Amino acid sequence: MKGTKQTKKSTGYAVIDLADAIERAKKIYKAETKNPADVSVLVRHIGYGGKSGPAMAVLSSLNKYGLLEKVSPSNLKLSKRALTIILLGSDAPEAIDEIKQAALGPRIHRQIWDKFHGFPSEANLKHYLIATIGYNHNAANDVIPVYKKTIEFAKLSENDIIPSEAESSLENGENEVKDTGVIKQDMIPQNNPQPIPRGIVTREFSYPLMGGLTASIKVPFPMSKENFTLLTSILTASEKGFTTPLDSDEKKEGAHKKS
Repeated sequence: MKGTKQTKKSTGYAVIDLADAIERAKKIYKAETKNPADVSVLVRHIGYGGKSGPAMAVLSSLNKYGLLEKVSPSNLKLSKRALTIILLGSDAPEAIDEIKQAALGPRIHRQIWDKFHGFPSEANLKHYLIATIGYNHNAANDVIPVYKKTIEFAKLSENDIIPSEAESSLENGENEVKDTGVIKQDMIPQNNPQPIPRGIVTREFSYPLMGGLTASIKVPFPMSKENFTLLTSILTASEKGFTTPLDSDEKKEGAHKKS
C-alpha cells in the first residue's frame, strides 16, 4: 500500500536457541557420526517428517551457529565445531570457546552483541530490531528470546571479546570466506607444506583495520605459544610484502603537513 513503510520478517535469524541446536546436532551425530547426508535425511534426524518450511528453518539455524558445513548442493555434515562440542563435551575448554563463538554466529546475534554487549531492556532491544534493523514486530519477538537463551547458555559476559567470524549460509552455499588477498610467492616459506593432522581444528578470525577494511587469518586452534610466536615473527618479517609504500602525492602531502 502506498505511504506505508514496509518492514521485513527476515529468515536470516536463528529460529531455535544454541542449546536446542546442539541437541539436534547430537541427534545427527548419533545417526550419521561424521558422514554427510542429504537434507531430506537430516531433517528427519532432527525430528521432522520431511522437508518443510519449519524443518529447513531449523536446519538453517544449525548452519548459522556453525554446526553444519556443506559437502555438495544437497549434502551436509556436522562441522568441526559441532564435533568438538559433541565429542569433548560442553565443559571442555575447547568446546567452551566454540560455544561462545557459535552463540554469535547468526548475524543478528553479532549485531546485537556489538551494539549492547549484553542484555538491554526488552523494549530497548525490540526498538533496535524494528527501527534500526528493519524487522517487523513478529520477527523481533522471535529473535529476542532466542538471543537471550543463547547468550545465557554460552555464558557470554561483557568481558568476553569474541572476534567476528564470517557467517556461513545454507542459502548461498558458502561455508567460509575465501581469501581474496594476493601474497607473493617469495613471502611464503619454501619448505614443503604438511597436511593438517586429523583431529586438529582450524579457526578463521577477522579483525577490523583502518579505512573500513578487514583482515582474516585461518589458524589451527588452539595453537601453542611457540607457534603463535613463530606466526607473529613471520608476519613481522613479511611486512614489506604486505604493505604498499606511499605514492608521490601522499609523500608530498605528508611533507607539507610536517612543515
